[in-house]
Amino acid sequence: ASPPAPPPPPTELQALPSINPHAPGELAVVGLNSGKRSEVLLVALADIPANSTYFLTPNGYRVPGAWRLGEGLLEWALPAEAKAGTVHLVELSAEIELAAGASGDELYIYRGAAERPAFV
Repeated sequence: ASPPAPPPPPTELQALPSINPHAPGELAVVGLNSGKRSEVLLVALADIPANSTYFLTPNGYRVPGAWRLGEGLLEWALPAEAKAGTVHLVELSAEIELAAGASGDELYIYRGAAERPAFV
């Protein structure tokens, strides 16, 4: 008996299935406005359940569980389910001012506790 034939390749762009609804790569940064009105444009790369909570911070990440503090932290929850391809504009809080155009800065997005972040 010969093995079954593989399925045909997809003919259109399809969202990647996710066993864990929260996994690295579920969000991508597609835009950034830094300065006095810092905001970030995110796109969902997988279906994400409503009320999923993320933390956004420009604080530096040194080693597991050790952050360089002082640059702010924003807790952001999706108000509704986000289907793959959904775009979200997130205004960063007044305490977070990204300096992406000056000397450079980073923006980390993670879920869970700061001591054991699950980066997305």
